Amino acid sequence: ANVGIQKMKAVYNEEMAKITRTASEEREYWSKRVEVLEEAAEINEEYESLALKLNEAEETIDSLVSTNQKLKDIQDTMQQKADGESRRLLNEARQQVQIMEVELHNAKEN
Repeated sequence: ANVGIQKMKAVYNEEMAKITRTASEEREYWSKRVEVLEEAAEINEEYESLALKLNEAEETIDSLVSTNQKLKDIQDTMQQKADGESRRLLNEARQQVQIMEVELHNAKEN
């Protein structure tokens, strides 16, 4: 009877060791799983932050492109005005030269 009890104790102890080992392995598995999920959450936060920064950068680029186009339009308008003013002044100078030539010619005849 003693041998039977000892065998039952040995089987019981062996089964308890398996259960303990299994529970320990299960805790380790879930602990690692939690770590992986926490890392994934951090990576996701970083990704979302970078996505926001990218959107902001794209908006800034769009704004700069728009501003650049406005500046080009202003430059073109100023250049057209300057060209028009230059032509006007050149024509005015030509007229003055013609008047002076006529006056000089008249002065020579008198």
